[in-house]
Amino acid sequence: MGCGESKNLRWGPMKLTADGENDLLLSGDFDGVKEFAGTLTVLSATGTAPTLDVNFVDGPENDRLFIGDTNDGAFSQMAGAGNTKKYITHFSRFVNFKYALGGTNPEFIVVIDINGKV
Repeated sequence: MGCGESKNLRWGPMKLTADGENDLLLSGDFDGVKEFAGTLTVLSATGTAPTLDVNFVDGPENDRLFIGDTNDGAFSQMAGAGNTKKYITHFSRFVNFKYALGGTNPEFIVVIDINGKV
């Protein structure tokens, strides 16, 4: 791949109704990528006062936050439809994200896109 090219991955659309995490992805799938941008898009949110927190994590036990543009791997909290972006500049060979839902009977339909820059 030449300079300026990118590699992309997409999870979703997926329905989230309880706390959880995605399947582990090896960043070897991002061979040559030095940084990436993650975009969290909430297509819909229902329930009473629903909230969604999504964090990128790394390490084989998914216990370390990525170091991003604000020294953590957290997207801005979402409470309805819209999107937010997170830039990640330091990461190990593991890529994963965890999510936590708040409110009463929350349900979110989301898409997470990752655009890696070579």
